[in-house]
Amino acid sequence: MKKKSLIVLVLLILVAVMAAYYFNGITDLLDRTRQFFYPSFILETEIVGEGSIQPEPGQHEYDEGDTLLVIAEPDEGWRFSHWEGDVSGEEPQLEITMDEDKVVRAVFEQEEYSLTVEYDEEGGEVLIDPDLDFYHYGNVVELTAEPAEGWLFSHWEGDLVGEEEIAQLLMDDDKAVTAIFEREEYGLELDFDPERGTVIITPEQDYYHIGDEIEVRAEPEEGWQFKEWSGDLTGEEPVQTIEVIEDMEIIAEFEREVYTLDIDIEGEGDVEVEIVDLPEDIDEAEVDEAEADEVAADLEEGQYYYETTV
Repeated sequence: MKKKSLIVLVLLILVAVMAAYYFNGITDLLDRTRQFFYPSFILETEIVGEGSIQPEPGQHEYDEGDTLLVIAEPDEGWRFSHWEGDVSGEEPQLEITMDEDKVVRAVFEQEEYSLTVEYDEEGGEVLIDPDLDFYHYGNVVELTAEPAEGWLFSHWEGDLVGEEEIAQLLMDDDKAVTAIFEREEYGLELDFDPERGTVIITPEQDYYHIGDEIEVRAEPEEGWQFKEWSGDLTGEEPVQTIEVIEDMEIIAEFEREVYTLDIDIEGEGDVEVEIVDLPEDIDEAEVDEAEADEVAADLEEGQYYYETTV
């Protein structure tokens, strides 16, 4: 009984194998017959770079003579370059007729963006990091404005705005940037007593730039004389020329004119010297041997400082 069952099982397996072979042959025969009377071809689409293609990447079957439109669409920051494979051209849309198996490959390339930076070289310079001939979409460029001595960075213009010396720029198109530098302004402060004299400056301006030359001239009032400069200028010459390097303060100091009185005595006698209306700003010690409002002395020969009447 067992032997008969085994024989039956073997026969069933043989029948199944023969049937499968038979039907596969039939299917293949049918396919061949159909292909002979109604041929079809395979279109394989591929992508190089970043973008999309229609029909989507892969294998697609079409009947002989079918005409279809293949479309390439680049991603942001990319551009369609050309077709490769069994087709050629640079237009993103391509019409093909299926007369054989074909491979169509869409080639995309990254966009290249230029960066133009302008500035007055006398006022400073702009550092670019990274400094390249061109940039791709999404690249970030750091710009640093460095003013020259005596100049200040003012602001950015063009495709970059702001007043910060260091700024970042996102490259998503061709960009043009201008750095604006301005000359630093320095003030000149004069300090003097207008009752004693004045100071004339040439040229007289509200502000000056580094390297400017200014002539300062001290002119005393009557009865006064120029003494010296102090502050950011030294010396005793009443006319001097200075070069501006920063904010400056100049002090002009004046003092009273000093006159001498020579007294010659012939014979024997006394001379009384009286100082009338001694100026408040003159200390008594400034008058030789002066005492309060009156000076009395036994003189042979001498010199006394005075301003008015002796």
